[in-house]
Amino acid sequence: MTRVVLDTNVLAPGFTSVGSASSRLVDRWQMGAYELVAAEHILAELGGAFLDPYYRTRVSPGQAERTLKLLREKSIVTELTIPVVGVATQPKDDLGLSTALSGQATILCTRDRQLLKLRAYQSVVILSPGELMARLEGEECA
Repeated sequence: MTRVVLDTNVLAPGFTSVGSASSRLVDRWQMGAYELVAAEHILAELGGAFLDPYYRTRVSPGQAERTLKLLREKSIVTELTIPVVGVATQPKDDLGLSTALSGQATILCTRDRQLLKLRAYQSVVILSPGELMARLEGEECA
């Protein structure tokens, strides 16, 4: 089964908006369309995002806690065993690539424009939420 890392900028709207590509990706994961790979830094960043004023109006503290618990229990939480340094324009984006490689994911899904410009790194393809949705829908039709 395909392993995917959803960047925090995909996960946060994925759990708070309805009908977006990000929310459809979260739904697809929960239906078993792919395995979700995460790491502690992603979970911590998501927890921080839920404290942002924008998300605080959309996610109660209880919902945020349940979301993080769900991710801890149902995703593959990997340790960063393969370091990536200086590939992306920001160190936190290198951590996303490290998460994908360490967790044997073949796809990193992000909304970060600088990461998307890379298109791929080693064995990891970098896709936007819309591109990943199109790929998943194409697999269903095949």
